[in-house]
Amino acid sequence: MSSRDTAEKFHVVILHDRFTSAEPAKAAYLRLRRELNGKFAPKLRVWRVEDAKSPIFAARSAGEIKTAEMVIMAARGSHFVRVRL
Repeated sequence: MSSRDTAEKFHVVILHDRFTSAEPAKAAYLRLRRELNGKFAPKLRVWRVEDAKSPIFAARSAGEIKTAEMVIMAARGSHFVRVRL
């Protein structure tokens, strides 16, 4: 059995406003994986804010965001991204 099989699950969600803002967040996630060094097995979910708020995905995204151990929010520009779950 590998250390990845015995590692504790660690749920991470990246919530972003644009594709370009998600890239630095993904880099942060990859650094987190390296830092965890096999002690945890991160499970990544990525949501664009508009998709997460849509009626089709709202219940699913809200559940994933609420149960995540870490949420990385990534936004570009000077506007404020308001997410209501």
